[in-house]
Amino acid sequence: MTGPVRQQEDPSAGVRFDAVVARYDRGGPPVLDGFDLAVEPGTLTSLLGPSGCGKTTALRLLAGLLAPTGGDVRVAGRSVLTVPTHRREVAVVFQQPLLFPHLDVAGNVAFGLRMQGVDRTTTRRRVADMLDLVHLSGLGSRRPAQLSGGQEQRVALARALVVRPRVLLLDEPLSQLDAGLREEMRGLVRAVQRELRLTTLFVTHDQEEAASLSDRVAVLLGGRVAQDGTPQELYERPASLPVARFLGTANLVPGVVRDGVWTGPLGRVPTGAPDGPATLAVRQESLVVDLDPDAAGLAATVTDARYRGTSWELDLHVGDAVLHAVTPPTLKAAPGDLVRVALPPGHGHVLPD
Repeated sequence: MTGPVRQQEDPSAGVRFDAVVARYDRGGPPVLDGFDLAVEPGTLTSLLGPSGCGKTTALRLLAGLLAPTGGDVRVAGRSVLTVPTHRREVAVVFQQPLLFPHLDVAGNVAFGLRMQGVDRTTTRRRVADMLDLVHLSGLGSRRPAQLSGGQEQRVALARALVVRPRVLLLDEPLSQLDAGLREEMRGLVRAVQRELRLTTLFVTHDQEEAASLSDRVAVLLGGRVAQDGTPQELYERPASLPVARFLGTANLVPGVVRDGVWTGPLGRVPTGAPDGPATLAVRQESLVVDLDPDAAGLAATVTDARYRGTSWELDLHVGDAVLHAVTPPTLKAAPGDLVRVALPPGHGHVLPD
């Protein structure tokens, strides 16, 4: 990378939301209600949650497009609530690129620099650096109408980065792209963020996208952060039953805890959970399925089998429970087959109801 691009690095630009409350209508229900989140400098954190949970609202608060009704928003340890939007050093890339149709690519990227009064020589150099960074070198003279959807979003990303923000906000910028372009843009966003060490918040409802892009993921439910952790932590150990249900990638098996042992359709699992009704969260790939009728485990019946190329997805009946398992492509089970299913020690996570 060139020197002018690398000058964007700002390891001091951490972000913090403290007990934030936000409403769109005075007296109406809060969209964010006691929202707390810390974003470490130079990291990418995804805000993941269902529609209406407050993801975009959090970005609007940080960008200065909305004022909170309570709490504080800080960048690098300082409140930004009284700082005008244009002085917050925060850049936003929206779901739609919102390019100026009368300007060419270079003109769109240069727009923010011209508003800042940057001289022409510096502007040309920084625009060229940004187009190179987002793999659009040589396309500076094209109009937006001549670009693909993926190229338009690259221009929008370059336009946000060229002003050298301290914080980058991405509001579902890939949701309008087809699967191939979306995967390509994910890689580009991650590569650029790592290269610049730019503190970044990424809004998405796509769990795979959040897991592949993020250093950390904050799951928003009901206007609050229900869990904040690495993608692996969320995947393997959801903090609560609502989080596990939202993520939807685990079997949730009801049972009961007595004297430190969960008991249910999958047998007995030691746990530190308190006595009472509890749910065992089991990753689909954690279940071991065997066609050998004498193998260890519980008797199960295959009710559906779906081939995914690198694996089989099986629906299983184990007593009254319905389980979903992901197995190697070599295990060719079919609906109606009788199999054995086992849960290896240490692969269940008990959540109190």
